[in-house]
Amino acid sequence: MSRTLAALTSLLAVASAAAVCKPPKSSNNASIVYTLPTAGSGHELAAPPADVKLLKIAVGHGLQNYTCASSTATAVATGALAVLYDVTGVYPGTVAGLSQDEFDSIAHDALWLASLPLNLVNAAMAQVDATPSGYTAYDASLTDPFVANTPALSLSTITGKAGVPDAPVLGHHFFDHSGIPTFDLFADNGLYGSMSKTDSTTSTYHSDAGPMGTGSVPWLLLSANANGLSNGVKYVYRVVTAGGTAVSCSLVQNGTSNVPYTAQYWFYG
Repeated sequence: MSRTLAALTSLLAVASAAAVCKPPKSSNNASIVYTLPTAGSGHELAAPPADVKLLKIAVGHGLQNYTCASSTATAVATGALAVLYDVTGVYPGTVAGLSQDEFDSIAHDALWLASLPLNLVNAAMAQVDATPSGYTAYDASLTDPFVANTPALSLSTITGKAGVPDAPVLGHHFFDHSGIPTFDLFADNGLYGSMSKTDSTTSTYHSDAGPMGTGSVPWLLLSANANGLSNGVKYVYRVVTAGGTAVSCSLVQNGTSNVPYTAQYWFYG
């Protein structure tokens, strides 16, 4: 059993100051300069320390989870589920690289043009042409949320450009049984991040309100916590977000909502 499934079985229910980093450890593009996106206005997330390297860039596609205690309460974030796709190989300047605008549009395009890669209670809602029929339309399986053998993300399909290589599955993002944001990059030598939120900011850069019209979630900086579970991952930035903001509790009443979202995730270690 993978670490992702082991942690999920017990469940019942990021921008910087123009950070320039060395190529990922596995990259053959030694001359490429990887620049972490910036929010562009107001507060900026701190740049990663000089002694860490960029490991991977991923696009996450999944759900943000919320609960409401009553119709007048404020929605409380309870977790997230997302499949992480490796887009490091199409970063601008690489052999198969997209333009900067095309690269930063992947998250938005995936939200609207790729099916949700999760096991939903109502499987039909995973399709890209589905229209939300209510605020519980995107409930995922509590015991087996991730699709077995999830296919790669077809970048040719969502960018409309022939010949763009697919983005393979890099791993899963979820919250463990203790409510800790976790990143299991099982496709890359067991990289694993058990993280704590360090900072957040908002940005309109390539943002999108999402299929439920609620708005894009904040950008985040997360740091490896002290529980000793992380392996190789020290910092995670969630940037270039689309969708995922909570539904108003006046609509949810006393209950839960799950909101589709996408984002870029930059991993450092």
